[in-house]
Amino acid sequence: MLFRAETGAVRPNVFGVRCLYAIIALSLALGCFWIYRLKGLRWLAVSLVVLQEALLSGTLFIAGMSVTGDWI
Repeated sequence: MLFRAETGAVRPNVFGVRCLYAIIALSLALGCFWIYRLKGLRWLAVSLVVLQEALLSGTLFIAGMSVTGDWI
């Protein structure tokens, strides 16, 4: 793991958390861009962006647990 928290760590990996926030912001910005760009097929763009964000939220949940060290 690249940015994982150390075993038994009290503090999360700060750089890893910032990278996760950047990935979320970039994903939302690109989703809004493609919805705006595909004017004739906005229903298709919205459905694909919603599917993408649903999958990404699951992966970011797992990555967030690794970065902070708080496992379920």
